[in-house]
Amino acid sequence: MSDGGQAEVLERFAARLFRRLPWLRDETNAWKASEPEAPDHVLVQIASPTGDAGRSVTIWLDDGEPSVEFGPWHTHSTVWGADKSGDQWDAIIDLIEAIFADEFVLVQDVGGDHDGSTGVLDRRTKHALIDELTSKWSPGECD
Repeated sequence: MSDGGQAEVLERFAARLFRRLPWLRDETNAWKASEPEAPDHVLVQIASPTGDAGRSVTIWLDDGEPSVEFGPWHTHSTVWGADKSGDQWDAIIDLIEAIFADEFVLVQDVGGDHDGSTGVLDRRTKHALIDELTSKWSPGECD
């Protein structure tokens, strides 16, 4: 995608994001002011309040596609919104909103075949934690 096309998409996505989460606009301005060499495709970058770089949130365009990174995990609007009803941009903005509401959290495997791997848990799903803990892929579970 051309830089002009990406800039237009970034502007349109930013307008929609800031309508839903207006406080992010201040975070964007603060970050860009402190990082003058910030890539044009990055819209928002917020450090974790704990100071842990592994819990920061970055919102950017990946070849014109709105994307979000939460710690070591990331997704794109076409991936996250693929099985959701409605607009893919709204789906990823819902995700961003859930991250900041502590409804979408990072989980890390401890022990087992994937020790140290990071995944995510969507706490908006009624039985998400029970499903995660009882999954056959959960650490310590046997086939």
